[in-house]
Amino acid sequence: MATAANGLGGSGAGRAAAPLPLARGWRKKAAIGLYAVPLARLTFRAVSEPLRCAKGWSMLRSILVTSLVCGCATLVSADEFRVDSRVFIAKQTEPHSTNSTFFRGDHIYDLLDKPRQITVYDTVRGRIVLADPERQQKVEISFGMLKAFSNELRARPLKRPDAFIQFALRPELVPSTDRETGERVFSSSHLTYRVAAAAAERESVAARYRDFCDWSAQLNAMVNRGSMPPFPRLAVNEALASERLVPERIAFHVPPRQWIGGKAVHLRSEHDFQYRLLDGDLRRIEQAGETLAKCQSVGLAEFLKASTDAARLEKQAAR
Repeated sequence: MATAANGLGGSGAGRAAAPLPLARGWRKKAAIGLYAVPLARLTFRAVSEPLRCAKGWSMLRSILVTSLVCGCATLVSADEFRVDSRVFIAKQTEPHSTNSTFFRGDHIYDLLDKPRQITVYDTVRGRIVLADPERQQKVEISFGMLKAFSNELRARPLKRPDAFIQFALRPELVPSTDRETGERVFSSSHLTYRVAAAAAERESVAARYRDFCDWSAQLNAMVNRGSMPPFPRLAVNEALASERLVPERIAFHVPPRQWIGGKAVHLRSEHDFQYRLLDGDLRRIEQAGETLAKCQSVGLAEFLKASTDAARLEKQAAR
């Protein structure tokens, strides 16, 4: 929450299985398609259309991140760790998406397993690089762009006022603790998070993971049309990090609403933090860097348009 930061989620995800008509890779969270327009218009449309949860699943990713790691580990650095993520929809037993996130030095490598997608967070240069190895394209988005986008989301008036979107833009979640399960609960009449959390092995881990989840939530909101505004997830991230907590399991619930087709939304994730990197992890990071070097840099509009076109052709082929 991915892991980890917007709804249940952040930037990566996997190829969707029926019946969800999702786009490819980390963009699959927004099944209704991706923005293929300049950033200024991205911002306006993101808040001017109701959230379509039945189609737009970008809320899946930011809050969810985690799974299991096996093998002989070699400790590389006290500040390096790995998080594996599995995201589930409703009562499904097979994960909807899986990804591994590697925290190494000044970089965070978020690698989607199926299909291959790469998102690299460069904390020194203040940028995010999204890459599609199949199309050999990549695009760069600065942290400043994310912040400006989030600020504009709240500043622009809604074309069609919606109670849920209004709440998501300025959320007021009531924190509590379930006495029976010990879960942290962040509730409202619009949505609820239930988080089984554990103390991070190091304070720096909680802080870095919070940053990753924050960036992922804002990134999803920027590039995925119809996704939920990132602010509810940002509030949860802040609350957990303030207590040096990281999530082990997260459940996200939205009550039935007309724009969800009359059905409730239930998402959940399972998380496993490994406080060391395996030799295999280092090889995957190296391979990701080699892949990025081969990708051609394109503008955001071109990158998203190509993704939308590819998703459309994939959907037609599946009919």
